[in-house]
Amino acid sequence: MAHGIAFSLVPHQLWNFWHTGPSDSTSFSWTASVLILSLVGLAWSLSRKSSTRPRTSIGTNGIAPVCPPEQLKDDLKGGVANAYALERELTVPFDVGDVRVSKILMHPIKMVLITPKVEVDVASPYGGRLTVSFPADSDCETFSVPLNPTDDLLASWPVIEECRMFGVYLVEGYVVSSTLDGPGSRTPSEILSDYFGRAVYLVMKGHRPRECPPTQAFPKLQETAKFQDGYPFLVASEESLEEVRRVVSAFAQDESPEAKIGGIDRERWRDGGVEIERFRPNIVFKGSGVPFAEDMWRRVRIHPSESESMDASADEARTFTLVSKCTRCLLPNVDITTGARDAAVPYKVLLKFRRNKDPARMSKPCFGCNAVVGGTGVVRVGDRVEVLEWAGGIGV
Repeated sequence: MAHGIAFSLVPHQLWNFWHTGPSDSTSFSWTASVLILSLVGLAWSLSRKSSTRPRTSIGTNGIAPVCPPEQLKDDLKGGVANAYALERELTVPFDVGDVRVSKILMHPIKMVLITPKVEVDVASPYGGRLTVSFPADSDCETFSVPLNPTDDLLASWPVIEECRMFGVYLVEGYVVSSTLDGPGSRTPSEILSDYFGRAVYLVMKGHRPRECPPTQAFPKLQETAKFQDGYPFLVASEESLEEVRRVVSAFAQDESPEAKIGGIDRERWRDGGVEIERFRPNIVFKGSGVPFAEDMWRRVRIHPSESESMDASADEARTFTLVSKCTRCLLPNVDITTGARDAAVPYKVLLKFRRNKDPARMSKPCFGCNAVVGGTGVVRVGDRVEVLEWAGGIGV
């Protein structure tokens, strides 16, 4: 979140990180190409001389053909490998229907098998607690730490001045040296070191701002974040997830040479059941009717669900700017319940149809968009989304 509490796990330098978010599952606060045609795709496109789909314009980058969103599904009939061999852009703007916030997700810890839980308590001087539990067979005890430590408590915690993310971003790191579990309890760092079999610290980010990296669309971006990978928020849509699921299922069932993906467990992924939690978004939208519609949104405003109208003069604080697509690593391949990493899904499947989307990292597949927010406010499940500004070319 933009200015919420943030915890991290470090072995004398930052080794992993997480941030804590809001108090419940339905609301939270924040402060403020080139397109490469494969030989398969080229052959496929040439074979479709009788196609009735219009090709009436050229994309804003002057290279890619344009496809209206309502005709995208027609393009997916036939072999799944062929369907994505020829990249396309969407014409903008397009009708996105009644878009709503469908899910709000918190990820206080970016490690599977360890379970964090935010427990809000307005009567507590710390506003509540962050409780961390471990697998039953680990023999590691559950512990709880203050959700928002007071200045007096922080003064008693050591500070790692040279705590860096990825060896680049300098962050002020308070070593969490006490718990809410009573006298005689082990410190969080002792428990976590026992679990990992190596010396690590549980660290909370201090007040020193950590700048977000600039993007191609925003080379002078001036935003800060906590322990997130790069930006305060990650947004995605259920339509995009459904498309990933559809493509995963199609590749799992298509045994033709053109659809071969090394290491894919065809039986396991026949239903395409990829969970949204694997991608770790914060805000999930639903209602656009178009997969990856969020790729084309530059600025959106989230309106309270109880409001009857889209007030153009609504507070800028409720406006989110999508600064870039989120390029993905192999982490979504890890099963969130077992910790096992899949050899192919979703990363290798995403490579088939979701790379060449981010101008800065064309070789990486994309899912979701990084976002920053205009100020302070509250978002709830059911809130309505208004697109204020559209991106051109291949999107944000």
